[in-house]
Amino acid sequence: MAVELTIVNQWLLPLAFIILGLIASFLFNRAILPLLRKCCFLAKHESFEVVAATSSRYVTLWFILVSFYTAVLFSPLSPPLSNFLKEILFVLAAGSVTLFIAKDATELFELYNRRHEGILHTTSMFNNMIYVLAGIFGALFILQSLGISITPLLAALGVGGIAVALAVQDPLSNFFSGLNIIASTQIRPGDYIKLDTGDEGVVMDISWRSTTLRAPTNYVILIPNSKLASVIVTNYHLEISDMVLMVNAVVSYDSDLDEVQRIALDVAKDVIENVPGSVPNFEPVFLYTGFGDSGVNFAVALKARDFGKQAELKHEFIKRLHRRFETEKVNVPYPTRNVNLRDMTPLIAKEKDNI
Repeated sequence: MAVELTIVNQWLLPLAFIILGLIASFLFNRAILPLLRKCCFLAKHESFEVVAATSSRYVTLWFILVSFYTAVLFSPLSPPLSNFLKEILFVLAAGSVTLFIAKDATELFELYNRRHEGILHTTSMFNNMIYVLAGIFGALFILQSLGISITPLLAALGVGGIAVALAVQDPLSNFFSGLNIIASTQIRPGDYIKLDTGDEGVVMDISWRSTTLRAPTNYVILIPNSKLASVIVTNYHLEISDMVLMVNAVVSYDSDLDEVQRIALDVAKDVIENVPGSVPNFEPVFLYTGFGDSGVNFAVALKARDFGKQAELKHEFIKRLHRRFETEKVNVPYPTRNVNLRDMTPLIAKEKDNI
């Protein structure tokens, strides 16, 4: 009986540490952490808000690991088993801290990027690089802390890295091309681009292998980064996203050209003021561009906020202009062509004689 009481007394203190750790975790998550987040919100410290939001996912685990580690220290376990358990708890703690740092680094960079108007736009490639680098440094730290020398490992990685680089030249080419695209900031997620191959769409993401475009027809285009870095790209959002849109039309030769100009400009101003996607206060431009086969050609210049809005503006302008032309009795001619047969009469007669 005395032996059993002694064993129970030996485990009371470790058990108390575990219970205290669980209680501390509960109190921190329910009382202290919400108070800290509220203080950060009132003080407008967005970076502290990000750290507090991320840490809430790991605090419970950290409290549990610390309480179990302390319990193992004061437990009556044998030294080999105690050391084994402490190493496992240390590996779990170091791994969770590594993930916490990587997650915080990506979210803090996104916050910094938003504040400074997109110095480097975050992509899945950038986020994956942060996680990979954090994982490598975390693994090296864990190995070093466990007494495992990392010098031979680094030497082996150096030699093996050369062999791997020679074996995977194409993936590495795409990887470094992707880094170059991101660093140049000339192609960013959200930009509408068009390649000289004819492919076009909105940039959705830049990964380690390819850049993803969302085409106007809503299908997805995957372009290898090395190919994207070597072709001519038109970026409709770089520096200035506003773009001038030219709408061409024609009126008959018997139209009053001054009246046509007035009507077209009125319709253009109406579209600019009332259609979403246009640039307010832009003064439309009207130009007669030449004499066509069936009438006088003209063009009207509108201005859209970005490339994706130009189709809607053009659609509304043509529809409203056609309605006004019908109301104002302005004739829009059908394509016609006059063929004069008088000069062909001798040829026709000659063919008849031959027959």
